[in-house]
Amino acid sequence: MSKYYIRGYPAPLIIISFFTGITWGLMSAVIAPYLKGLGYTATEYGILGSLTVLSSVLFTFASGVLSDYLGAKKIFFIGLLLSGASFFLISSTDKLLIMLGYLLLGSTSSLAYTASSTLVARSVPDDKLHYMYSYIGSANTLGIASGGFLGWIPVLLSGAISIPIEQMYIYTIIGIGLLRFAISPLALLVSEVGLGEGRRLRDVIQGFKGLGIVYWIVLLNILIGFGAALSIHNIDYYFTLKFNVSSGELGSIFGIENLIMAFIMYKLPGLADRLGGAIKLYILLALSSLPLLIGMTLTDIFFISAFLFIVRTILMNVANPLYTAFIMRLIPHDRRGVGSALFSLAWNIPAGLGRAVGGYILDIDIELPLRLTTLFYGVSIAGLAFLVHIFRLEKKDIYQEVNA
Repeated sequence: MSKYYIRGYPAPLIIISFFTGITWGLMSAVIAPYLKGLGYTATEYGILGSLTVLSSVLFTFASGVLSDYLGAKKIFFIGLLLSGASFFLISSTDKLLIMLGYLLLGSTSSLAYTASSTLVARSVPDDKLHYMYSYIGSANTLGIASGGFLGWIPVLLSGAISIPIEQMYIYTIIGIGLLRFAISPLALLVSEVGLGEGRRLRDVIQGFKGLGIVYWIVLLNILIGFGAALSIHNIDYYFTLKFNVSSGELGSIFGIENLIMAFIMYKLPGLADRLGGAIKLYILLALSSLPLLIGMTLTDIFFISAFLFIVRTILMNVANPLYTAFIMRLIPHDRRGVGSALFSLAWNIPAGLGRAVGGYILDIDIELPLRLTTLFYGVSIAGLAFLVHIFRLEKKDIYQEVNA
């Protein structure tokens, strides 16, 4: 085991997760007011998001295959390093360069995300996966919370040193890119096991076949991805459009929800063990979040809407690491790269389409995307509960049993 492990868990992955969380949290706080200040409409904002997601599709496939063929940590390093350059393009204020930046962000982030999920699944034994994914998720969520609160810095500095807020947003986005560069070498310090060295590339690609019950769960992921993209992926623009808030208010929303989630995620694996299963706890929490989405559409008061969104996000997302660990335990070690890619594709393709559709609907009816999201979430979560019950997946969380 590498000297960079602490109590059996890889410290470099946890550190990377925290700092990438900061970059996403801060970017989420500043990007909507930054683009709105440049004159972008909700439809244009949604299209940019769709470009990011759709550009990731090809590289998601490549990342999954290369993670199984060359090793996930190498691909993770390359994707994380190159993603830093995308933020420089986005900070340019030129619409063509911003579009190219979004395309680059989507492609390189997909390399990094798929490889990182695979690397986590190969960094610890299977019986520790739900703990490892939860620790990674907790660190990332704590970073997102920190980044969200940092969204106040451009606002405060703009007033303190008399620099236009638009210029402060540009400096902030450049800083995000530099931070991505700085943390990328840490990926190379992680020990990776179960790679299946010596396999032919064709054999790796054929790893997409014969995954049994996993395909049914993939179909449900498609519904969740499209539903999330309709509203949640544009939620920062929703708040900006409906309540005319700045990066400070947006950052506070993201910061509070993620700060709470970080603590709960850390404690959740033990709670899942005591309550009888990770996937059952995930389903229970996800279902309880749905009424709050509808509640957001029924108020014109920012603080009530923000409160409902924070609670809803915690309930829907806090158990995601348990869900990811559950899925990975259904897939053989040497096929977890292509397995991770399969789930990413099932999310990214419908999410790419859904974000543009959601942005268009947002320009027509500001509340309709949230209502449609509730519908898609409800159908997909009910479908997952049905599969878990019928195939007794909570009992059969080892791939040899499920796919026999």
